[in-house]
Amino acid sequence: MARLSSGRLDSPAPWRVRIGMRVHILFCRLCRRYRRQLRWLRAAARAGGNPPVLGQAARDRVKQSLRRNAAGAGSHQS
Repeated sequence: MARLSSGRLDSPAPWRVRIGMRVHILFCRLCRRYRRQLRWLRAAARAGGNPPVLGQAARDRVKQSLRRNAAGAGSHQS
């Protein structure tokens, strides 16, 4: 399903495949989410411009989290 969803962004699928995908998407929450993410990424890529920038507080939280995870991973190595 992921391959078909990604491929549909580049070229149309045969009608039988499209119908099967629609039926599957009706029942599969994860595929619906994946398809929304693909559409969002495509729109963001087309929009271009500068990517969003994290504020200083968010950057600090990310750094702290990375340091904690690195310190924890170091204690588990043999």
